[in-house]
Amino acid sequence: MYSDISVQIVSLVYIIIFSIVYFSKRKYNFLESRVYKLILLFTIITLLLDIASTYLIEGNTKYIMFSYITVKFYYMSLFAFIILFIIFTEKLIYFKYFFAFIKF
Repeated sequence: MYSDISVQIVSLVYIIIFSIVYFSKRKYNFLESRVYKLILLFTIITLLLDIASTYLIEGNTKYIMFSYITVKFYYMSLFAFIILFIIFTEKLIYFKYFFAFIKF
């Protein structure tokens, strides 16, 4: 097993446990919770693609096209994660100021 992917594997186990706990709880269907669900799903997908691309790049050189496609999907999932995180942060800041305005 590669020592480079040990952090990714531990992170994947942690995110899966965290997702099971999060999805088993009752939640309200706000925009923040929907975006947070997508962030959790994209995190799992990104970690799986990261582990697969690391294995394909370091281990097998005969599947060059498959490793190329996996790396491209990995970069697209990172980009989607960043966009979702920006949306999530923007909505939290907006609602924080909105509710602070209502209190006065």
